[in-house]
Amino acid sequence: MNEPLMINSYPYLFASILMMLLCLIAGRLLLKTAQFWATVLSGLLNAPCCIFMPLLEKCYWSPKRVGGWILGPEDLLISFAVALMAWFIVALLLRGKISFASTTPGFFRRYNTAAGLSVGFFLVFHFSGLEPMASLILTCGVMAILLQIIRRDLWPLALCGFLGFPLLYLLVVRLDFWLCPDFILQWNRDSVWGVTFLGFPLGEITWSVVFGAYWPLFFSYTFMVEVAPSRKDARTCVAAA
Repeated sequence: MNEPLMINSYPYLFASILMMLLCLIAGRLLLKTAQFWATVLSGLLNAPCCIFMPLLEKCYWSPKRVGGWILGPEDLLISFAVALMAWFIVALLLRGKISFASTTPGFFRRYNTAAGLSVGFFLVFHFSGLEPMASLILTCGVMAILLQIIRRDLWPLALCGFLGFPLLYLLVVRLDFWLCPDFILQWNRDSVWGVTFLGFPLGEITWSVVFGAYWPLFFSYTFMVEVAPSRKDARTCVAAA
């Protein structure tokens, strides 16, 4: 599959790969080794969320996937890429002030708790009648508030993600739309979240803001991340219980 064919025929796949590669390359160049691998781990933690992507089908958008399946490799890649980007921007802005515990007892308990609550809120909102995109946005917002209450010391991470992730994410989306102008036609204009604002679907703008605050808190809660008052090198998490 040559590049022009991938861009024009499968813009969702291309956009997912482009975002992932840009973040990986930038992370390798701009972050220290420990934080680079933390960005990769961040992406891996969010990758399983791809199984919920079909719920956004038609009501929010109808992307063309490789093979024509309702769930494709694009969904896995974009779920990985957005969490990769969310931690990358936080690590870049707070470089030297983020540290990991040398061991993380209770990792699986915290991950299962945060992930379970996130999925639970989403399904409750969705089956109560809210549009899937509204449910996703509301879930990210509610979880961001809860995690911030639990870990009040993590507010610098939430703030950096809240401000930085939307700017970086929408910049890459703008690049996608520039390379493939027809890509935006795959969003449902009949949905309020599919309506364009400043050249972007409203859902992408709103989601990027709340996800930018939510995901760094999710990742930091799971791995017992701390924000140091003074500059110090991050240490890798070498064990998990």
